[in-house]
Amino acid sequence: MSTESQEILYRTQVALAIRAARTALGWSQEELAKRASLSKPTIARIEMGGISPRADTLNTLMKVFKAQGVEVEMGDDEVTIHYNNAALLTLQNHLQVK
Repeated sequence: MSTESQEILYRTQVALAIRAARTALGWSQEELAKRASLSKPTIARIEMGGISPRADTLNTLMKVFKAQGVEVEMGDDEVTIHYNNAALLTLQNHLQVK
């Protein structure tokens, strides 16, 4: 796999993981941006796969999620998201509303 293909795959994995974790918490992009001290456009670009977040930005996002009971683990070939019971209830309620 080319370096460019690997970068696209990585950005896609990050985008899906961030969006899934944010959605599980019932947060808007604006809410996540506020909690992570980032701009809403930055969150949007990350979730669209348009940019790869810097390591410190990704670390900040992971800490924000973990503090709310959502832990994201990103390996070479997979992304795993663990939810505590409160986060699962939030996700369940959010999905029932739609």
